Amino acid sequence: MNNHIQVIARAVIIDDGHILLTCSTNGSKRYTYLPGGHVELGEPSKVALLRELTEELGVTDANITRLLGTHESLWHDSTNTLQHEINIIFATDVPGFSRHETPASQEAHISFVWAPLDQLADANLLPVIMRTRLAALLAGPAIEIITD
Repeated sequence: MNNHIQVIARAVIIDDGHILLTCSTNGSKRYTYLPGGHVELGEPSKVALLRELTEELGVTDANITRLLGTHESLWHDSTNTLQHEINIIFATDVPGFSRHETPASQEAHISFVWAPLDQLADANLLPVIMRTRLAALLAGPAIEIITD
């Protein structure tokens, strides 16, 4: 049984009205999610996001511009095991990234796609609430990131 909460740092990377999404290449269901990954114990979320972007996309010059918000997800996976995630979502700039060129994945189990911001349902973005909340998060005020 999974008795822990997963903390995930996620990047919102936008170019010309399109957002970069991660696609799982495992399994028969095609869905997308924001790039990023797990925060390790003792690792600040911004550091985790930069590490994950290097591991997944091979980028070393990403710039986290602001905290957009958080999202908590609970669901049962295919084995009926309860999953619990807290996602920390950051606006992120990656110099040289353009929606006209899809970045290559550095990991075999994922790929990337640019999706129009107004067509996130067609991209099967998960969690579903992000399909409508991303625009509000992007338009909202900056949130200070406080760490000890």
